[in-house]
Amino acid sequence: MEAQRDRLVTLCRDAGIGQAELLADTLSLLLEGARVSVQSVGTEGPSARLSAC
Repeated sequence: MEAQRDRLVTLCRDAGIGQAELLADTLSLLLEGARVSVQSVGTEGPSARLSAC
């Protein structure tokens, strides 16, 4: 997870985002939530869209 967050920080900085770390943390939480939702909702829930990307 740390490597993914670091990559997100780099992408955000490269995109000119002023608060790159904050956005990277927010995106990391969203991605983790999507991964975990498969446990409670199943593979046809919101996580199905994540795996389609």
